Amino acid sequence: MNYDIQTAIKIVEPFIKLRESYAKSLPNGSCTAYQTRLPNGKYDVPTIGWGTTVYSNGVRVKMGDVITRQEAQYELDFEMIKKANQLNNVIDFDVSNHEFAAMLSFSYNAGVGKKGKLGDAGLQNKLFFHTLKNTGDTAKAASQLQVSTLTAGGVPLNGLIIRRKGEADLMRLALVKDEKKKSSSNRTGISKSITNSVRNIYDYFGFFFTGK
Repeated sequence: MNYDIQTAIKIVEPFIKLRESYAKSLPNGSCTAYQTRLPNGKYDVPTIGWGTTVYSNGVRVKMGDVITRQEAQYELDFEMIKKANQLNNVIDFDVSNHEFAAMLSFSYNAGVGKKGKLGDAGLQNKLFFHTLKNTGDTAKAASQLQVSTLTAGGVPLNGLIIRRKGEADLMRLALVKDEKKKSSSNRTGISKSITNSVRNIYDYFGFFFTGK
């Protein structure tokens, strides 16, 4: 395995913050819980800070909750480390830092899941995960990731579409950076569209994916 958990977290944290946003912030810098209304008219679960729905002490977020920015950062760090450890426990194949980071972002959003559980939308039951595991084909896995879990309540959400595109481009950076030490024949198979896509993600997110 070529990945380092702390490096992968450092790579993906700005992306998770960007996609989750620090919603419902107050004038003093704290934030309050909110619920997102879905296209089907229903409301998502109460959320606070950078996507926290359950606090590190196991208590669910409820409407009316207020936490400081420092507490929101703690909850984000806790959940990223928790998900990274869960992800680490189910990976028994060659994975790069950027591949791990992309899967961590997906897991932060949709969960690692339970293998083979009917109706489980978590990572372990996704086609892109099995493609990486069984073939190591990063480009194919990234394309599959880009179209994975785009709906909530049966309705496509633009936020999820944008998020999956970013996660897929993040995964593709493993090829550009040659993290998996692919053979020269495999490297030449990277399409021009992938190269342009990665260039676009660099332009848009700047230093976020440099890992520095």
